[in-house]
Amino acid sequence: MKKITLVIVLICLFIGVVTISWCIIREKITEDQPIKELTEEEKRDSIKIALNDTRVKEEIGNKTYEIGDVVLMEFEMVYKEERISGVFPTVYIYVGNKEQPGVTLLVFIDPKERKVISIGHDYRRVPPSIP
Repeated sequence: MKKITLVIVLICLFIGVVTISWCIIREKITEDQPIKELTEEEKRDSIKIALNDTRVKEEIGNKTYEIGDVVLMEFEMVYKEERISGVFPTVYIYVGNKEQPGVTLLVFIDPKERKVISIGHDYRRVPPSIP
């Protein structure tokens, strides 16, 4: 009977230690990667990097465009052996009139490499008219 009690106590201790360790590690990861607001300088740099990218220039072409918000956005991409994952500055560029059909570019920026990682597309449609 004493052996069974000892085994149960040891199992409970092990589960407790594993749970506490997991919580500590999880909290540490969260503390190391706080999501912060971008400074005005970081926003200006992100816009400059986006507008100097050849792919963005091709997307805009000769059309009018408007720069929208620059926000931090989570991004993950896996291609062949390469994996990019994290929270990156993202520049919203409204191509054409913002209130008309067109496309909004979501330009993901790597500030360390000072380059565009990826360009997302959000197609705008005209809302249906109500008779």
